[in-house]
Amino acid sequence: MLTIYHVSDLHYGTKSPHNNKADYLLTQLKADWDKNTAANKYLLVTGDIVDDGTEINYATAMDALLPFKDKIIVIPGNHDYGYIESVIYSARAARYFDHPFSTNLGMLNPSANFFGKIPYQVTLDDHNGNKMKLIGLNSCKQTSAWNDFARGEIGTAQLGRLKEILDSDNTTPKLIALHHIPNKEAVPEMVMTLEDREQLIDAVGKRSYAFAFGHQGWFEADNKLQRCTQARKMSINAFAERKDGPFFLDANNSVDESACYKITVLGGTPNTELIRFAPQPSDEGQHGDPVEQP
Repeated sequence: MLTIYHVSDLHYGTKSPHNNKADYLLTQLKADWDKNTAANKYLLVTGDIVDDGTEINYATAMDALLPFKDKIIVIPGNHDYGYIESVIYSARAARYFDHPFSTNLGMLNPSANFFGKIPYQVTLDDHNGNKMKLIGLNSCKQTSAWNDFARGEIGTAQLGRLKEILDSDNTTPKLIALHHIPNKEAVPEMVMTLEDREQLIDAVGKRSYAFAFGHQGWFEADNKLQRCTQARKMSINAFAERKDGPFFLDANNSVDESACYKITVLGGTPNTELIRFAPQPSDEGQHGDPVEQP
């Protein structure tokens, strides 16, 4: 059996309470990981791994993720590419994500070039008939404008390469990983939305099992923007909006909800469940939602 755990938006930074919550999530995930004796297990983190792209933040994230070394795929988010609370794009931070950060984690296919907007691809295979092709996209917009730095852009060249990858293999199930929301506007739209999301959805069509992503940090209620905690719950069925199309696995709230997606391939067929771990002892919130199956 092939297993992929999906989390997002760990936001390792200088705020120790949040770092502790992210550490707790990874500890709970690792405990579930260790229960499964099968060797073919992987961790996917879809961006905003750090709060801003300073080396000290990357070092904190590296320490937390080392237990998954050689079994991890990381995708960049806008916070990973920015300085000054992530409002200023930094080419240095963007290059640092590729090397040394991802390479020191032993990321599969170390030739990944997210900085160059070249899709990452690797076929995960248990050599027992269970495969998943994971395609990682850099959805970060390379801009110096503070007011649209968090907006996303796949870009024409990357979309073209994605189509070539999809056209080259019609049999292996595919998981497309990116940071920004691929199927709807983010909130606030002017500073958070993936600009060419419609072109992305059209390019993929029905040729992917699921999109895995994160990114959304806010929601709108009573005409006010509020931090997105329990209001936007991680869910499977809520994002499966297209008949016979891909699932949309939004893991933005992984840390707040102590939750992850667990994607498995068994008998050649992919399946996803949503796992909610017990909350931290200090948490006041309750996480008692049932597991959903697609």
